[in-house]
Amino acid sequence: MYFYRFFRSSGRNWWQRLQAFTPGTSAKPRSQTDPFLRRQVFRQIFKHGLPLVLAGVFLLILIRQLDHLDPSAVLALTRSVTLEQWLFALIFTAISFIAVGRYDAVVHSMLCTHVPAHRASRAGIAAIAISQTTGFGLITGALARWRMLPEISIWQATRLTAIVAATFLSGWAVCAALSLITVYAFFPDIIRNLSWMVGPVLFAGGLIGIGCLIASVLQPQHIHLPSPVHSILRVFKVNQDRLIALPAFPPLTVLAKILGLTLIDTVAACAALWVLLPAGADPGFALLLPAFLLAFGFGLICGSPAGIGPFEVALFALLPFVADAPLMAGILAWRLVYYIVPAVLGIIALAAGQRSILPMQDTTLSTSPKQHIPQATLIENSVFSEAGLANQNQLKITCAPGAGVAFLTGETGQTLTALRTPLALPSPDVALQVLTRSAKVRKKIPCLYKTSARMAGSARKRGWKTIKIAEEAWLCPATFDLDTPARRGLRRKLRKVGKSRVEISHANALSVRDLREIESLNTQWATHHGGERGFSMGRFCPNYLKNQQIFIARQDDQIVGFTSFHSNRSEWALDLMRHSSHCPDGAMHALIHCALIRAARTGVPRLSLAAVPLRQTEIAGETRYPASLIRLLASKRQGGGLRQFKMAFSPEKTPLYMAAPGWVSLLVSVFDIYLAIVWPPKIPTPKPEKDILPDGQFTPQTPYAFVQLSAGKDERAS
Repeated sequence: MYFYRFFRSSGRNWWQRLQAFTPGTSAKPRSQTDPFLRRQVFRQIFKHGLPLVLAGVFLLILIRQLDHLDPSAVLALTRSVTLEQWLFALIFTAISFIAVGRYDAVVHSMLCTHVPAHRASRAGIAAIAISQTTGFGLITGALARWRMLPEISIWQATRLTAIVAATFLSGWAVCAALSLITVYAFFPDIIRNLSWMVGPVLFAGGLIGIGCLIASVLQPQHIHLPSPVHSILRVFKVNQDRLIALPAFPPLTVLAKILGLTLIDTVAACAALWVLLPAGADPGFALLLPAFLLAFGFGLICGSPAGIGPFEVALFALLPFVADAPLMAGILAWRLVYYIVPAVLGIIALAAGQRSILPMQDTTLSTSPKQHIPQATLIENSVFSEAGLANQNQLKITCAPGAGVAFLTGETGQTLTALRTPLALPSPDVALQVLTRSAKVRKKIPCLYKTSARMAGSARKRGWKTIKIAEEAWLCPATFDLDTPARRGLRRKLRKVGKSRVEISHANALSVRDLREIESLNTQWATHHGGERGFSMGRFCPNYLKNQQIFIARQDDQIVGFTSFHSNRSEWALDLMRHSSHCPDGAMHALIHCALIRAARTGVPRLSLAAVPLRQTEIAGETRYPASLIRLLASKRQGGGLRQFKMAFSPEKTPLYMAAPGWVSLLVSVFDIYLAIVWPPKIPTPKPEKDILPDGQFTPQTPYAFVQLSAGKDERAS
């Protein structure tokens, strides 16, 4: 009735009527909205009408090229196809569509939709069978997948369809380039007939292949638009930032699987056409394959329904020495087998649909909000307070509610890495099973990083390779005694800093001025040390510091250094250590000592100084080649100065291990984690505008309760 009343209305004020009838819209001047609506209409017409126009143009070209053919003779050649040829063509078509279905299953696992592989494959086969015949692949494919998979949303179906289309086109370009290279290696004379296409296809395929490999390994987060491109976009009034965020690229295993499935799909489709060609139109499979791939891709790029028009024109141009009538007859028979029959079966499957399935107990790690324990509770109750790293954007707390397991995990390009020990742990074996299953779903390598000896032992029993990569230094604040021979160097440092007018305080609050000073100090430190490290190391961010214990060193009312600690009910753990170039010697030691005093007063049972690198003698003593290389990479960014600084406190040491299923997997994991540490993604650092308290509440500025470090106890000569 809404549309009926509107269209029955008359008069020139139809725009005001539309604004009045449309709920939730405000009346705008027609001069402001008409250009926008006009652009949207033209965009949709261009997007959906261009493929049909191209199909019509190429059909006209094809008709003019084949106007000398007798249609009855072509149909007679089509009818001469034997039963054996039809049977083999159907077999190759089935192989092609099975590969297409597996392609969908790979994309589902990559996106962690938790759709079973067999259901994803059926939906993919039906969607491709219908969309490749009807055209408008993004719309028809998304609707078909949505119909076949009731458990996903229309947005997920659209995203899946777009990713499948983009990755298939990329795989096709690489396959076409590989086929041309292979044929040229064995049959160089054949390529001369396709010389005008070899250069562009090899360039596109090589560029896409190398680009995907580099992107999968390095995992770039952003790309900068060149100035000319940005200027062109501004001319067309397209508001686009110079810095474009990139999605996560698939791991190498997924790229290899995508390439393999694309190769099976296209070769099987070509074989279906090859077996249907009459005797007088057989150019040989070696020549037909590259020509078919080029024509098939041309039809896909043009976007016409079933590639009608562009495919035929390209194939006839690439095979000029083949007789027109037999080739056309083979193409007609192939379209019947490869398009019409699958489309009919796809419509039947679409009408029947698939049964909705009840959600199973999730036994893979995910960040779903349905996790059984809130993240804050997991961090507070964890056996290691470094779980607070989840408050930054590189690591996440992932849960498998069905198995009762929770990990602090980080996904790199090739690995699913679990840090330390599980936050919620029924047993090490169950935790490893969940981690392995979760990595398999994501098509990544499972890896344990800085894990305990107990977890490393369980991994070793499962056949994993383990190696000691670092040691955790920790102290008991309640029993910490400065007057021991092993800490004479620490006493010397504290005496020295006690004479330099340095004040050490526990930051009950941070004012805007303090935050700006700390941010400036952090910037200077990062510039001097080659930038901040990421992944298992914290980085400066005001919102991140809200959840930590902060200690500040001042000299002449200027901040010269600060430290921050993760904290929960089990322990405090050292995170950030930043100091200026003119920070007095011993000030950082005094900050740690002040934290020990504070932790003892508040009843904290354990204070961790985090990981320390192995001794050089221990690294050099490893004779096994893979293990020695792994230890070298693991300690590459950790100097001996850090170990010397922490050893001044004479801490207890606990070994930390790394584990993965095999030496190759371990090497790949080390390299991947190394890249994630050295080149972390950027984190937003908003400019401080209000004072903050460690619990995250904004308040007016409050004075600090300074704790002057007493050196009287340390005047005794060591």
